[in-house]
This record gives sequence, structure tokens and C-alpha cells, in this order.
Amino acid sequence: MLGLVTVAAIGNSVFHPADYAILASSITPSRMGRAFSVHTFSGHLGSAAAPAAMILLASTFGWRTALISAGLFGLLVVAALATQWSSLHDDAVPKKAKAAPAGKETEPVGLKLLLSKPIILFFLFFAVLSFTSTAIQAFSVSALVTLHDMPVATASAALTAYLLCSAGGILIGGEIADRTSRHQLIAACAFILTAVLCIVIASVNLPLLPLVLAMVAMGLGQGVVRPVRDMLLRAAAPSGSVGKVFGFVSAGIAAGSAIAPIPLGWLLDSGRPEWVFYLIAIFMAVALVTVIVPKAKAQP
Repeated sequence: MLGLVTVAAIGNSVFHPADYAILASSITPSRMGRAFSVHTFSGHLGSAAAPAAMILLASTFGWRTALISAGLFGLLVVAALATQWSSLHDDAVPKKAKAAPAGKETEPVGLKLLLSKPIILFFLFFAVLSFTSTAIQAFSVSALVTLHDMPVATASAALTAYLLCSAGGILIGGEIADRTSRHQLIAACAFILTAVLCIVIASVNLPLLPLVLAMVAMGLGQGVVRPVRDMLLRAAAPSGSVGKVFGFVSAGIAAGSAIAPIPLGWLLDSGRPEWVFYLIAIFMAVALVTVIVPKAKAQP
């Protein structure tokens, strides 16, 4: 079983580099924000639907049938892609095209590209967003219950409002991203809003309605940032390196979600639930710094 899931994980590992490279090269630039938003929204929708679907299949037909169904669904997606093969393009640049004209330096490649200032900042940007997302989804209910002696149902309702509005915000963010080039400003506003609201939630015992409205605002802000984030990274990635760059910064998503439970769990166990929200605010400030630092397309 361990060997099989390892093979599955290796197969899944190419997904994020490949999908963004295809999107960046196959979609009309004027629709790129909406493409990124639909892509991300579909991922959230699938993650939400999968547990219910698999439990239903397993309870009705057995776990083997449920697992086989999941595999067959992947083959159906491949078949659907095959019907559109001529419309799918990648970001690869022929080696001859990469050669710089006389007197002009080439763009950085390999580790030199990935360790350049813009890409490292984006890695940090993605890691911080993943950290805060994990903090809200996994620890906000426990923090609210402990901090304000709030009923679990009330705290859960607030989290549900956040998650629903975050999903809707992704689609709204795609529209916004296609209608303006001031993506840094949009991201900065969302981070400031989230930081301020987290400080308020940590400091004030809000009634249900104001709490839900605060979580709704945070969810919308964090959702809007997702396609904006992808547009910012696409603009910074050199031609022919979109897949490589997206793959590298996607590792930041895994790093942020893996690290988050350690300090957050310790804070809850130490009787400091307010610091769950203060820490989110601090990380939002870090994200703000990564956005406002000028990041041109990576150069030597």
C-alpha cells in the first residue's frame, strides 16, 4: 500500500507545474485572471465534494469500488483533455530561442532563477498564505471556543461563512484581476483587511452577526487574492519557466500548511488562543511586505 500511494503521489506531484504552464500558454491574456480563478475554484469544489462522494460510494458499494471509481474518473479527465489536445499549449521555449542576442545577457535559469530575489519572495508569499489559510480552517473554531467561551456551533457557523465566501471570492477575484493591472494593491488591501479583522476578533468578544460578517469579509478577501496571486507570479516568471516557477512556489504552499499546526497547536495548549489570530495578523503583515517589495521579471 505504501508503495502504491508513493507512486500516486509522484504522479500527482507534476500537477501544479504542468497545469499552470498550460494555462499560462493556452488562455487569452485578457481572460487569464478568470481562468486562474475557475481553476482554483474547481480545486476547492473537488476537495469539498470528494469526501462525501467517496463515503457514499464506499458505504454503498465498498471501499474497493470507491477507490476504483476515483481512478476511473482520472482516466475520464484524460479522455476529455485528449479531445482538446490541439488547444493545449505549454510554456516550453526551444533551446535555440533561449540563446541571447550578442551583447545581451540571458535570463537566469535553473537554481539561479529559483533562488533569485523575486522567486524567493513569491515562495515566501505562497507559504505565508498557506499558513494563514491552515490557521483559519483548522484552528479558528478551537481558538474562538477557548478565547470567548463561544458555543462550538457559533464558531463553526463563522468558519462555514468564511469558507463559502472564500470560494465565492475566488471567482470575484478572477473578474477583478482581468479588469485591472494593479494586482499588488488588491492583494495589499486584502492582507490589511484580514490583519485588522483578526486583531478585532482576538480582542473583542463579538456577537454572532458581527463575527460572521467579519469572517465573511476575511473569506472574500482571501478568496480574491488567489487569482491575483497567480497573475503576479505569472508576470514575474521568465518565458519558458512558468512550470518550473509555479512548481517551486507550490512547495511553499506545502511548507506553510505543514509548519502551521506546530506553533498554533502550542499556542492553544499554552492557553493563549488570542495569539492564533494575532499570529495570522503578523503573517498577513509579512505577506504585505512580500507584495509591496518591487519584483520585476527575474533578471541576472
